[in-house]
Order: sequence, then C-alpha cells, then structure tokens
Amino acid sequence: LTACLIVALIMPFDRWNRAALALGVGVLVFGGQWNHLWPPHHNSNWRQAASQLRAWEAGQSVPVIAPSPFIEARPPVWHPDLSPRGFLYSHLLVYDTPGRIYPFPFETSPEAERYARRLANGDLERAGRFAIYGGDRNVRFWRQWFAAQPELARWRNRKLGSFGDVEIAVFWRDAPATQPVMLGNNR
Repeated sequence: LTACLIVALIMPFDRWNRAALALGVGVLVFGGQWNHLWPPHHNSNWRQAASQLRAWEAGQSVPVIAPSPFIEARPPVWHPDLSPRGFLYSHLLVYDTPGRIYPFPFETSPEAERYARRLANGDLERAGRFAIYGGDRNVRFWRQWFAAQPELARWRNRKLGSFGDVEIAVFWRDAPATQPVMLGNNR
C-alpha cells in the first residue's frame, strides 16, 4: 500500500490506466499457474481422495475412521455416537465416501482414545482391514496411534495417498501362515 501511495504521488493521473493495465498483465504472466489448465483454488482434494478410497474399498463395507476437519469437532460437541451426516463431516456427504464411517474428533481426547481402543478390539479386528481418511495431521496421528496398539501389532499399514492436505492410511491384517501342502505318501 505504501508503494502504491508513493507511485500515485509521483505518477501523473492520466497514466494510471496504463499502469493498471501493465500491473494486471504482469500479475497474469508472473503469478498465473500456466502449467495447469484449471489450477486448484485450494489445497484439499477430497474428491480424488474419496475416489481412491472407493477403489481400495472395492465395494466392501470396510471400516473408515474419519477425523473431522473442523476444530469444532471436539468434546463435548463430539462424542462417539455422533452422526457422520452432520456439518462436522460435510465432506463425507459431498464426496461419496464408501465403507462404514466411524466419526472421530478433530483432535484426540481421553474419550476419543477409549473409543478407538474399543474399535481396535472389536469392529476393526473383525473386519481385518480399515482406513483412516481425513486431514493429513489427523490421519498421521491416528495412524501412529493405531499402529502402536498391541491388538494391531501384527497388522501392516501404509499411506494410500496424499491429496493436498488430505490423506488416507490403510491397515490390514496379514493372512495367517498356511501349513505346507504335503505331496506324495508321507508317513
């Protein structure tokens, strides 16, 4: 603003139109994202992340832990029985998210960790695989948290992808080792 004020004091009024045109062209040339046909206007690609999650989920009802991207999703507003159909999870409604959704808060709390422990011992163990889908920091926190749980010690996990500041991490239990097949007459 100070630079504009100084230029306005020095430049004659009849040249302001040309200066504004030059500034506009300069902004487009140097500030435009010419390597993208349609440049993104935000850093959260929920659409592509949901598409990738659908491909991984493959039509099965896999548990999906979904931390809310909104800071308002914390106790007492957030609780384990909160519906994923509310405004705190609006991205799940807009970008068709597959699986059985387990809404998680924006940040951890003792109540959230009790809920996560209950899931690890129950629904997640029975399902044999699950995903964590949300903001990158939240996904990283819960990925580390679940990976540290003794119930999931033999499970594998990996990052399915980053989509701007949205991430997906997936966990799965390895199939139990099978007994070797004995061929021939082994007595």
